[in-house]
Formats: sequence, structure tokens, C-alpha cells
Amino acid sequence: MASALAVDSQGRFQPPRWCRPPRDGGASSQSVRFLAEDAPGAERVRQGEEVCIAEKAVYKLGRADAGVDIRLRGESASRLHAAICQDVDGKKFLVDLRSTQGTFLGGRRLEPYTPVRWPQELRATFGCGPTADVLE
Repeated sequence: MASALAVDSQGRFQPPRWCRPPRDGGASSQSVRFLAEDAPGAERVRQGEEVCIAEKAVYKLGRADAGVDIRLRGESASRLHAAICQDVDGKKFLVDLRSTQGTFLGGRRLEPYTPVRWPQELRATFGCGPTADVLE
């Protein structure tokens, strides 16, 4: 399921066909938690606070002022950096959107536009260096 590229013929992000809002919605308490201090954005959070990701199939992450669901603050984050895709069972998949500094899951750099299952125990890093945003 996660091996299909999430890109159209013109090189733009296209959510995979299996991407759907979780069946249980808010009942399954899907969230991500920032591990960086004061990460402002579309959802304003502070270190340790969680952002609910239970309602939609796709959440876009990036440094942009508009067009993202979760705003990253790290200097190495791209305007449109990555996406969190979900399936009907609430499984999370992380997709790098051809970011300049990369998206890392458990320390491994993701290939652009390739959804990778995001297990609960792994941390995701957006960009590299001391100012990179980290979510778990």
C-alpha cells in the first residue's frame, strides 16, 4: 500500500487513493506531538503539546503562512515540506514533498513522494540541524 508514489504527472503532490479520514474520527485519538519549543503555526503548540490529526485524510506540514495544516518553524523546513496521510484504520504514513533539507523518520531520510508507514514509536524530523522540527 505505501509503495505507490504520491505525485501526479506534473510533479505535484497527489494523495494516494487509499488515503481516507480514519473511520473512528476523534474516537481513536490520533495526534502528533511537537518536541521543539514554541512551534507556531496553523495549530499553535508548545513543546509537548499535541495536534489532533483525527478528522482529515491528509495533513500538510510546512513553513508557509497559508496552505498548511501544521506549521513548522524550523529554519531548515520548506514552505511545503511533508504530509501525513492516513488510511481508514487510522494508520499514519509520512510523505516528503521534495523538501530541500529532507524528512527523516527514525533517522532515515525519506524518498520524495513515497509514503512510509509511521509507527507510533518513531520520531519524524523535518530538515536537519539544531533548529529542525521534531514530531512523534
